[in-house]
Amino acid sequence: MYPWEKGVIAGEIEFTLLNQYDEVIFAPLEQEPVRTDLVLYEQESRARVSMLAYEQYINLPYNVLGRFAMGLFESPYAGFGGEIFRFFDKGRWGIGLESEFVRKRDPEDNFKLSDTITKTFNTYFINLYGQIWPSQGLEAGLKIGQFLGEDVGFSLELRRSFKYFTIGAWYTKTDTDHFTNPKNRNAAEKGVFITFPLSIFFDHDRRGSLSLSFESFTRDQGQTVRQPSLLYPMNPYQSVLHSEATLEDMRSQ
Repeated sequence: MYPWEKGVIAGEIEFTLLNQYDEVIFAPLEQEPVRTDLVLYEQESRARVSMLAYEQYINLPYNVLGRFAMGLFESPYAGFGGEIFRFFDKGRWGIGLESEFVRKRDPEDNFKLSDTITKTFNTYFINLYGQIWPSQGLEAGLKIGQFLGEDVGFSLELRRSFKYFTIGAWYTKTDTDHFTNPKNRNAAEKGVFITFPLSIFFDHDRRGSLSLSFESFTRDQGQTVRQPSLLYPMNPYQSVLHSEATLEDMRSQ
């Protein structure tokens, strides 16, 4: 819903048709787990409000974009998030700042915070973005800062987009010395993904896309909290460079 200019209310209902989480023996790895308590949030096959958040976009001086969000971000987390981002050289590269302040949600109650874990989880990031080879759709993003588990490090993402298909990979490495469980110590979060347009299933253009990802087993290090949307990383098809390259095609249509 768009209640007013640059304001968005984003909602999502999650319903699992089938799962076997009740057969999974996977206890949280930390006393205040960041992500390894996922079984508590996913074991019930019932409808759940996974996201219900308000987001406001702001145009700041010097062509800086701003975003602020508050509400339920995903099944385990609720709170506040904010981000600013600035493009340079027609969107070829950019730099921004991002931060979130969230609490754990009650696994049994959609609109209640956890009484067991009352800690506030905070993130602080510098986001760097660059189109390494614009004509080939090759781009990179680097996130540096503090992740949800108070582990400091970086997350690097590389991807290539071609005819609205995107394939990429990411690697996250942080300082894990303060974690108590050896499975979290020296762990690295990594994965690959592919995104393809919905139009391939129809005989006409259709808005939207589907994504499939494969990632390493869940740990508490290198974790972030989902937001309704992001200014970083950006879609290469939304840059000024892409608009200029496809201007004649758009005019002919």
